Amino acid sequence: MTAPWELASDSEHRVAMEVLLRGPISRTELARRLELSQPSLSRLTKRLVRHGLLIEVGRVDSDGAGRPAILLDIESSSHHFAGIKVTGQYARGALVDFRGEVVEIAETPLSGTEPERVADTVAAVVRELDRHTRSTGLGVALGGQVVNGSTVRHAGFLGWEEVDFAALVEARIERPTIVQNDVAALLAAEHWFGIGREAETFVVITVGAGVGFGAVVHDRPIEGEDFGLGLISHWPLDCAGPPCSQGHRGCAQAMLTEASILSRAGAALGREVGWAELIDLAKQGQPAARQQVEGAASALGRFVGEVASLFLPGAVVLSGEGVDIAAIGNRQLTEAIASLSHPAARPPRVVIREPETVLWSRGAAIPALQVFARGGVTE
Repeated sequence: MTAPWELASDSEHRVAMEVLLRGPISRTELARRLELSQPSLSRLTKRLVRHGLLIEVGRVDSDGAGRPAILLDIESSSHHFAGIKVTGQYARGALVDFRGEVVEIAETPLSGTEPERVADTVAAVVRELDRHTRSTGLGVALGGQVVNGSTVRHAGFLGWEEVDFAALVEARIERPTIVQNDVAALLAAEHWFGIGREAETFVVITVGAGVGFGAVVHDRPIEGEDFGLGLISHWPLDCAGPPCSQGHRGCAQAMLTEASILSRAGAALGREVGWAELIDLAKQGQPAARQQVEGAASALGRFVGEVASLFLPGAVVLSGEGVDIAAIGNRQLTEAIASLSHPAARPPRVVIREPETVLWSRGAAIPALQVFARGGVTE
């Protein structure tokens, strides 16, 4: 990505980044966090406010007996970023501001899964999102293994191997583009604009078509080239459970994916059932449906409990299209977590994100925002 905020110095960039990540924030707190004197901090923020990158957004009572403290924040409308979540059928987009808030959404069905045709569809969605405000950069997220923010090394649901998808999209929209695994992008959104503002160590678990996992430890995401291969899907949960596609009995894939839950529910109900219907039946208290959903919630609780014992997170975020099982089977989820914890240990804070498709599109935009904010440097 190209150069960022047109800041005059590294010190100003450091101040702006801290406001982006922690704001709204007072100058006093900002100086404390950055270990700067008040005069130095005032000098650095003065130009940032004058040029409209930072804004004064309100006042709070000061810590002492002095005047109320003025809060600083990023001017959220100064830049926008497009995010596109690619599924097997759709390109779903969201335009976010510099605070990661969604301001526009759009989607278009795929006309095919060949890389060039998907790139055409992504470009069309970006143009739709850009009707009122041109985006500074674009992020694309999909289920699969992605390297260097550009090349899709493997995406089985699209039939792709070694596709430089960022280059294909950039050729169509002439916009800096970051391609990322969808769970990694969701993790990035939580890190900068979600639970990461409260917890330096947290994990994200997604359930739906697959099982996803990501972790931030001491404010740094755990990354690697094998992220996106679905390795966590085969985490053992129940040695007496059903087998997965690779023959592992009772692993996360066999216990927590929508397809596996629907298969067991269909057998229990004596007919095929879709996900929305299963969830409705479980909410209504239909015995067989309720039993299957609560059983899946218990398996998810074991997963959360084991992960929490390993990472000691400040929070566990549950998300994805299948996360309704956690809400319906909350008692079973909580009991399973507790069964794997030491009696003296504090239970992990569990945050359930509603299964909204826009969360994935918003997540797709955040890696592009991050690269821009860092000055074009990926970490």
